[in-house]
Amino acid sequence: MPTIRPFRGLRYNPDVAGDISKIVAPPYDIIYNEWLENLYNRSPYNIIRLIKTREEPGDNNTSDKYKRAANYLESWIRDGVLKMDEEPVIYLRTDTYEVNGEKKTRYGFIALLKIEEFGNNIHPHERTLSAPRIDRLNLVKATSANLSQIFSVFRDPRNEIQELLLKAAESQPDVCFTDEQGILRKMWAVKDTEIVSELQESIKGHDIIIADGHHRYETALNYKSLMESERQSDEEPFDYVSMYFSSADDSGLTIFPTHRKVSGVSTYNQRVFFSELSKLFEVTYLGEADPYDVMEMIAKDSEHNN
Repeated sequence: MPTIRPFRGLRYNPDVAGDISKIVAPPYDIIYNEWLENLYNRSPYNIIRLIKTREEPGDNNTSDKYKRAANYLESWIRDGVLKMDEEPVIYLRTDTYEVNGEKKTRYGFIALLKIEEFGNNIHPHERTLSAPRIDRLNLVKATSANLSQIFSVFRDPRNEIQELLLKAAESQPDVCFTDEQGILRKMWAVKDTEIVSELQESIKGHDIIIADGHHRYETALNYKSLMESERQSDEEPFDYVSMYFSSADDSGLTIFPTHRKVSGVSTYNQRVFFSELSKLFEVTYLGEADPYDVMEMIAKDSEHNN
């Protein structure tokens, strides 16, 4: 069963770091080069310097982007840019945004998840690539830190966990800002031990599906294996990974289509593809006229199968 625990987060100190909206960044793997430079220029303390440190001329085995990330992290802690919370907490987060003219708010929380192999209570939905795995592992080895949360979802049809989050959100948030995409972000450090305990107990009955962060989760598994020789107790920091949890039943969760271009598949047959797809999904054809009516074909296949 999934095991979560509160932790002492390392957070930006606004008195030193400045405006929080200037120092946040999107997930590392969607940041293209121009955006990376914009984030670098936005603030000397932007998180981009940790999660996607740029390469510099003259990089070598003794000086590279991973060592620079570690140096940034060390100096920011030393200079008070980052401060560790005084007590372990679970962090509640809300994201308020607009889609198709409708305003929505998604609730979720950040906690440490005890690492398990895939297939127990933790489930992936995509395959990973070796280059990003190596990149993330090098970063963790250099910094000994989880610098961004894995995004996961779970089922909560009776809204039991959602009600706990709504209760925790009744107080004033610790952090509140609007990012460059116009999304209102809020965060609470949940210290209420009763709510924390209920969240820990409630999540045990749920499967966790990774929505984004497969490379980071596999990195956590690999890092744990590397650190086993250093184990001194049954509970070590490398047994856990930082994760964001959100209910798939939250009305504030919006899932957008992902577009992929696939080429070079010699056995592809459009009629067969859509026919098989319609057995598991509702298929709506959007686009210009096809050589044949795809939707009519699907309907006929459906009648035949029934």
